[in-house]
Order: sequence, then structure tokens, then C-alpha cells
Amino acid sequence: MLEITVELVTRVLCDIKLPRPTHAAYLFAQTIDNQCSVLERGAELIQRSATELLLIGGSGPRSGYPGFDAWRAELLRLDVPADRVVGVDNATFDSLNTLTEALAAVRHCKGTALQTLTVVAAPFHQLRAFMSAVTALLNNYPELRVFSAAGTAQPWYEPVTHSQGALTGCRENFIQTELERIKKYHAKGDLISITDVLDYLRRRDGATLPG
Repeated sequence: MLEITVELVTRVLCDIKLPRPTHAAYLFAQTIDNQCSVLERGAELIQRSATELLLIGGSGPRSGYPGFDAWRAELLRLDVPADRVVGVDNATFDSLNTLTEALAAVRHCKGTALQTLTVVAAPFHQLRAFMSAVTALLNNYPELRVFSAAGTAQPWYEPVTHSQGALTGCRENFIQTELERIKKYHAKGDLISITDVLDYLRRRDGATLPG
């Protein structure tokens, strides 16, 4: 059985800050209850010149996601310039979920020759979102360097919906459900192993294990 390690959680939630902006940041879809976490972090990345573009799902309302127009309007309200918001085509996928979003984002980066990407998701969702992005890039665009910037924290005990609107509970509850989903999807073959993600991070940073 896959065991989530403290090492991986720490690496993903406390990723390095780059001296130059990434080419883009992908904002993983969320329900209205949790969207401020993702949108506020995206706006912050633009405002402090930590990324050049914000990529968001290009579809209309779907699977709990309010849709491109709604999120673009929110980002403009947060003072993100209109030309910094780009929709990612996800129409080829039957459903909008973490893995299909990661695949669409990575394919967009490959098609537009973007070489660095920041992954942004709600804090309780960040680990699975990042693992999904690494899984997608290793299979489709291994040259891509992906970095992690978790969304802003929201009240942990507030009742909200998550996972395409299918889960209801407080945000603290979703930490455990996300860990369970990581194990489930790894067992199905949809997510790579913890070791593979850590190996990717070491290669990305040009690090080597002590001999």
C-alpha cells in the first residue's frame, strides 16, 4: 500500500522560490466555496512577478467548476490584467477532475513551448494536484519543470463542498479524503509513486542523493 511520507508533504507544501517567474501557473478548478484560495494565490503570483501567465480551465461551468468566464471575471476583480489569463482546452475529456486537468495543463504547456509551470490548488488538494501534474508531465512532457504554490488558507472548520461538488464537510475533513484518494488512484495506476515524485523533484532541482 502507498504510504504518504512527511518528506513528500513537506517538499510539496514548502517548495523552493525561483529567482525568475515561471512561464505560467495553472489554477486547479474548485467549487465556489473554495475558489478564493486558488484565485487569490494566482493573483498574488502575478502581482509579485512570480509567474507570467495564469492558466485556468477553458470550459463553461462543469463538474463543480464555475467556468472560465466566472473565474476570469474574479481574477480581473483581483487586478490581474486580462492578457495574463489564458483558458486551457479541456473539451477532449469526458469529465473535469484532477487528473484530466493536469493532463490538459501539461499538454497546453507542451503545445505552447512553456518550460516551467506553477501548480496552484486549495491547500487540502495541493498534494494530489501536484502529484497528478508530475504524473502527467512524465508521460507527456518530461522536460517540463513544475513547481508548487498552495492556495491561501481558508477557515478549516467551515462547512463547504469539494470534489466536483460531491463532498460536503469542513475543509479539515478533506485532508484525510484527499490522502485516501491518492492511495486509491495510485492503486488504479492513475498516479505515480511517492518515490517517483521525490525522484522528479531531485532531478528538477539538480540535486543528487548523498553517496
